[in-house]
Amino acid sequence: KGYCEYCLEDYKNAYSSFVRFTTDGKTAAYKYVTEAYDLSSKAALQYGDYTQASNQIENLIKISMSENEKQEAVIYLCDIYCDAKKYGKAISLLEPYVNAKNDFTMTALFKQAQVYEKQDNLTSADMIYEKIYTEYPKGEFAQEAMYRSGELFYSHEDYAGAQKRFNKYIYRYIDGKYFDAALFFCGDCDLKLGRYDECVMLNTNLLSKYPDGSY
Repeated sequence: KGYCEYCLEDYKNAYSSFVRFTTDGKTAAYKYVTEAYDLSSKAALQYGDYTQASNQIENLIKISMSENEKQEAVIYLCDIYCDAKKYGKAISLLEPYVNAKNDFTMTALFKQAQVYEKQDNLTSADMIYEKIYTEYPKGEFAQEAMYRSGELFYSHEDYAGAQKRFNKYIYRYIDGKYFDAALFFCGDCDLKLGRYDECVMLNTNLLSKYPDGSY
């Protein structure tokens, strides 16, 4: 019933049905209970109730039987907190995971840096990005962390700080995923800083290496 209401976009009734199910269905199959928590949260988000949405995912975290399920729920809950502008709760939620030293640590660190970005906390976000690419240089988030740190300073119009970080990316990741973007923005920083020779060199390199690229 709850699922049908959800599909019919009757989100408030869907939420109520899912809550009744998780409250009354004490012997229900685990699969349906976890889906009910997930969909009740999504239903609550549809009508803008972040408190109800977060409560359901908090319940999902408590009953998650595998670490992978719990970690996915933690990231989802973090996003809900951020949408509700409860940045302190998002940071606190991630705190046990950023110090855990396991496969999820980098994901939690990267997410925490993004929360600080949303707060416009340049110093803390940059510190965490640096920790990721320094302590986990071969990790899946290392490249993106270094590029995002440059992007972060660029968006705050600190072009000297951005140039330094984009330049570091260019030299470390010569065939990196964000190499063309790093060339472009590093060159743009040089232009804004009046370093015209460096700007010309980077843009010439960009045109040569990516003649058909978007940048």
